Amino acid sequence: MVLNTHNHRQFSTVSGNFMTDSEATHIALQYVSQLGEVLPGFRFGIGDREEFIDKYYYDFIWLTLDGQIPIEPPIAGGARGFTVNKHDKQVELTTHAKYNILKTRERELSEMYLLLLDFKAGKNHLSTIRAKFNLNPVQLIKFSKIIKETELNKSELYEIIEQMIGKIENYR
Repeated sequence: MVLNTHNHRQFSTVSGNFMTDSEATHIALQYVSQLGEVLPGFRFGIGDREEFIDKYYYDFIWLTLDGQIPIEPPIAGGARGFTVNKHDKQVELTTHAKYNILKTRERELSEMYLLLLDFKAGKNHLSTIRAKFNLNPVQLIKFSKIIKETELNKSELYEIIEQMIGKIENYR
């Protein structure tokens, strides 16, 4: 295990490109266990889990040192939880602001994925795609051909969409 200086750690317990939710949960449990006693008499456990396209998110919960959920948990500020990256197994603390960004990004990617699926199925017109991605006519025709010729795998398409978003943001 290697401690990173950016408030995240890497665990080398998972093989392959994508991990399963049980493998991510194993890493999450290792992570909170390693944190040990974070306040006198208390440690962190993992609460609710959310799956995102490239990460699993876990809420922190308070536990007593013997692993019980306290009747009156301590009041403390800090990160609301953490993520486990599906690709590189990095664990990163997640603030409320980072969590909201993660949720917004996931929603935007899902909306774009559905838009492209509808376009491929003939439910959306070129004008919708042109407006969404701010494409000129030549770019629009190339984009249209690529979408129609590409099998739309959700996780691969999310990576492509993220690259496109980055190019569009850098272009402006």
